[in-house]
Amino acid sequence: MVLLFLLCGSMAWAQKAVLVEDSKDNSSSAPLPAARTENKRGWVSDDDGAAQETRSSFGSTYEMRSKRRVGIGIEAAGEMGLVGVAAELNFAVDDSARIGFGGGPRYSSITGGWRHTFGGKSLAAFTEVNFSHWYNSNNNGSISTTVPSYLAEKFLSGTELTTGQFELNLLAPEFGLQYNLLYGSYVGSSVYAKIMLLVDIDNFQNVPTGAFGVTYYF
Repeated sequence: MVLLFLLCGSMAWAQKAVLVEDSKDNSSSAPLPAARTENKRGWVSDDDGAAQETRSSFGSTYEMRSKRRVGIGIEAAGEMGLVGVAAELNFAVDDSARIGFGGGPRYSSITGGWRHTFGGKSLAAFTEVNFSHWYNSNNNGSISTTVPSYLAEKFLSGTELTTGQFELNLLAPEFGLQYNLLYGSYVGSSVYAKIMLLVDIDNFQNVPTGAFGVTYYF
């Protein structure tokens, strides 16, 4: 009897040890997935500190403009002069207001206007009307050459070229094409080119020209 009691007791302890060991092995082989949280900037972070960017994709230019209503960009050789920076605010999917600041050697400019964008997938046409004020209030001597060249050739008078001081008010009707990235790492980026007619409001002197630029919408 004593031997039978000892044998049954040893078997019970052996089974308990096996169960404890199995539970430890299962917990170590199947760890719980790390928690993932998304912050305000659209980044998803794991508990171990890794971060991944959540990216959006859009089916058309209008869809992107409905979600990303503000654009910031750089433009060259247009109504802002040699180069300028511009901001765009989308009031609707097809209409937006634009304002820009730029200039060139020895002059500055400020521009405001309205853009209408036609529907499209990635490539969209647009029309634009801008009012631009070019000026130089500093008396730095005479002006011999300007960038762009048509500033001196078409718009500035002999007195303005001699003194170097001028104020120029231009109206610019424009037409252009814009290519928008609707998916991928650089979604929201765009490039565009446009043609325009710069018209001096005071004497109706005019010159056709063009411009190109890049804009990022967020």
